[in-house]
Amino acid sequence: MTKFWQFTHFISDRYLCHKRWERDDKMLKEELMMIVHNFDPLMGIPRMKKSTHYGSQNAWYHYKKQINGTIEVWSTAENLQYPYQKPQFIFKIL
Repeated sequence: MTKFWQFTHFISDRYLCHKRWERDDKMLKEELMMIVHNFDPLMGIPRMKKSTHYGSQNAWYHYKKQINGTIEVWSTAENLQYPYQKPQFIFKIL
């Protein structure tokens, strides 16, 4: 069978990096603070308070903001190190 399409990586200029983050990464913490204040890190625009999905400037991740006061960091298709079934990190908003 011949492949007619194969994903390799995201190509948008909005992504500043394509790498794995540790839980205490400085850029990750900055993006979490933006989300807490309802600001989308990838698009650079304010979001409504009830928005649940946010992009990341790191092509390997995206965020889900839950009603219960948590922010989950999920892998994208470019990040093959972690499965899609569960978030890589979970942070509690205080």
